[in-house]
Amino acid sequence: MTTVLGSYSEAGGVCKTTHAVSLAMTAALAGRNVLLIDLDPRASATRWLTVEPTKPGLDVSAIIAADDCDGWADELAVPAPDGWSPNLRVVPAGRRLATLEGQLPHGVELRLMRAIEGTTADLVVIDCPNRQGGPLTLNALFAANALIIAAKPDTDGREGVEGAYTTIARHRQTLDRLGSTRRLDVLGIVVGNGRDVIVPRIEKHTLAELDNTWPGQVLRPVIPSRTIVREAREAGTWYGNFPSSAPVVEAYAAIAAQILHTMKEPA
Repeated sequence: MTTVLGSYSEAGGVCKTTHAVSLAMTAALAGRNVLLIDLDPRASATRWLTVEPTKPGLDVSAIIAADDCDGWADELAVPAPDGWSPNLRVVPAGRRLATLEGQLPHGVELRLMRAIEGTTADLVVIDCPNRQGGPLTLNALFAANALIIAAKPDTDGREGVEGAYTTIARHRQTLDRLGSTRRLDVLGIVVGNGRDVIVPRIEKHTLAELDNTWPGQVLRPVIPSRTIVREAREAGTWYGNFPSSAPVVEAYAAIAAQILHTMKEPA
């Protein structure tokens, strides 16, 4: 069974895309067949991997806009470029996605789930939009069977986590009302951009708040901040190709191991 993992937060700039790309790449390097879906209108993952659809318009917006989208995810996926893992494919976002959201009718929430069905991937990772609701967020939540919640150790990061848990709780209620057997498990809060030498007081305070409010949900280690991650992202390359990124690579490997182990455990 394919696991569909979403990286979610309701705040921007909290490492959501970095988590999605890093965990997808980490799993691909470990030999898994991974499909990364960019569902964020900002298209940050698409720009980072410098991928383009095979033809104009054949991006993730085609799935969301079409009612006959069954199995389209594999059809629209493109290989990650050189310097990334050959086990990684990407369904890119396009310009249309940014304007499409407000034009969609009701009842389109299952299109991404339908597009993923039958995929050959072992693991699908969705870079979710940072929305409280709306058709794109609902497509992500219906498609995913597991989520990580992205955060930074600051006030914005904490508020994004709080909003995410509220939306997830409402979505679970919707599933119950529908009599659905689908699950949406939260595998934990992944905190990025942390200081690992001299930790500022605000970071210590925020981590303590996260631990106290959602006991046992904050996964360790905290992903350390390194300039090479930002530089590689701007250059469209995988930061793991550079030795100075080793602490970040090791941290994501540890987080990925926990997540993949949890996903194997019986519900």
